Amino acid sequence: MKKFYLILSILLALTLLSSCAGDNAGTDTPAPGTTEAAPVIYNIISGGASDYTIIRADIIDSESLSATVAMRKEMANKYSVSIELDSDWSKDNKENNTVTSGPEVHEILVGNTNRAESRELKEEYSALNCGYVIKAINGKVVIWGSDPNTLSKAIDYFMSTFLSESSVEIEEGYLRVWDLNGEGMPLDLISKEYTILYSDSDPNRIWNASNLLAHDLETLTGTEFSPESDKKSTDSSGKEILIGNTTRPESAKAAEGLGYMDYTIRTYKDKIAVVGGSPLATEQATRVLVDLLTLGQLESLEEGFVYDYDLDHFIENSIAFKPESFVPSWSKEFTPAAWMLDYEEKLYALTSPTGRMTSDSHRGDVQNYPENSLEGILSAIMLGCDVIEIDIRLTKDNVMVLMHDASLKRTTNWNSKKGMNGLPSSDQISDWTYEQLRELRLLHNGKATDCLIPTVYEAVMLFRGRAQIHFDCKVSENIQKNSDVYHLAEATGTKESFLYYYGIDTLAMWQSYNRDDAEFTEFIKKIRSYLNMSGHAFRKRNFDMIEKHGDHADGWQKAWDEGYKMTFTNKIYDLCRYISEKQQPIPLP
Repeated sequence: MKKFYLILSILLALTLLSSCAGDNAGTDTPAPGTTEAAPVIYNIISGGASDYTIIRADIIDSESLSATVAMRKEMANKYSVSIELDSDWSKDNKENNTVTSGPEVHEILVGNTNRAESRELKEEYSALNCGYVIKAINGKVVIWGSDPNTLSKAIDYFMSTFLSESSVEIEEGYLRVWDLNGEGMPLDLISKEYTILYSDSDPNRIWNASNLLAHDLETLTGTEFSPESDKKSTDSSGKEILIGNTTRPESAKAAEGLGYMDYTIRTYKDKIAVVGGSPLATEQATRVLVDLLTLGQLESLEEGFVYDYDLDHFIENSIAFKPESFVPSWSKEFTPAAWMLDYEEKLYALTSPTGRMTSDSHRGDVQNYPENSLEGILSAIMLGCDVIEIDIRLTKDNVMVLMHDASLKRTTNWNSKKGMNGLPSSDQISDWTYEQLRELRLLHNGKATDCLIPTVYEAVMLFRGRAQIHFDCKVSENIQKNSDVYHLAEATGTKESFLYYYGIDTLAMWQSYNRDDAEFTEFIKKIRSYLNMSGHAFRKRNFDMIEKHGDHADGWQKAWDEGYKMTFTNKIYDLCRYISEKQQPIPLP
């Protein structure tokens, strides 16, 4: 019996030692003399190749399908690889049974596919009402959303997070769970604790941006929001989303250093500041705030979150900042008369019923440069043009750019760039961001040039002290002259350049917005004195003269003989040569 207990004791001791050794091997800290196992990395794209296949659910909504196709296209174009996109039904399993495979099968699974990994993930997160999950497991990347919108957001997050370098890698065990309305999450806190406060300094665009934000937040959370003006709400103790440069100190702090097209989103203690350098930029910032929330990129409302968007760096080398360096193509052929470049003479000529012929150039110098290009505008100015018409459109991200058509087909090399390297396939300018538009080039006589699509900000800077602007804002764009255009003119110091198009009454209203601008006040007085002279009024252009008499020297002379003092033309180079030779300046009073 003693021998039995001795043997039993030895066996128990050995078992105990074995157990202790096993516990030590399973800790995060390796035992002395051992090395920690290296993580397993999925090389989705490496060395210009990929052995992964994108598998999407056969039954899938159009939104998720489009996002999946876009993902495959962006990966293929960005990394110059061949990556297949297939349906889970088409060749694997017509009866839709669960398909299992080992880690040697490399797939990116999108949506409710019939793969075991997708189905296990869906079951595990079935309680997720409005969210998504991204998981790396068993040699596969699973992308799943509780609804079409969140699935698309999951795809966007995957692309923005992992498709940024020359290779695409993700570690085994990676897990991203985003529950949009989970308790304690930003949207949950916003719906329960925050109000929306907007700046009353611009009641039109800012008010509209605030209401759009309220609508989007209500859609996401089910909570109704009623934005308030900072003039009405003086109690700043509560938690607030601040839209525009409100009277709250957090707004002013966030707005420091913002350029006209820039915006920022920042979290402070109990405040979220959403402000742009212009009302248009602020409106775009509210859209981005919603995107940050729905993508899960704004993970906490604690103080310290910063999202800055700076469009100015795109145009820092623009000729708008160094027009003196521009040499027009005609410089060796023609030198305009000195008086044609005199801005004061132009202002008086435009308000005088007698004297020389004045000019209105249609979209710039289109004889020598692309229409609505900075080069074409500056060329027309250097020719001595009095007024230049430019066309205004809004991009997807609310940047005002120069473009006549809603479509990019006629005026750019869109056809050779569409869908490449993540660019949109749509030809509509409203589907492109400004950054994407910079990948295109303007056409002249059907051929691509080096000219970029310019921002209105750049174009307007060229007019300052040189010529008058004829703004052609498309009705569908809803550009507001006493909001969007005023702030643009204020930021660029070009308020007086809008005299011809908007008239003295609108500019007098602009004067009331900033009575500290003494120079602009003097300008208003001067123009009023011109217009108060007997018989004085603004000259008007006439479209019909081109059709009636032709856009050439004989036609211009006939229009002049009929009493038309302003000539609208597509041939500003020829017209300025004609005026320089045939006309005389108007003496200033």
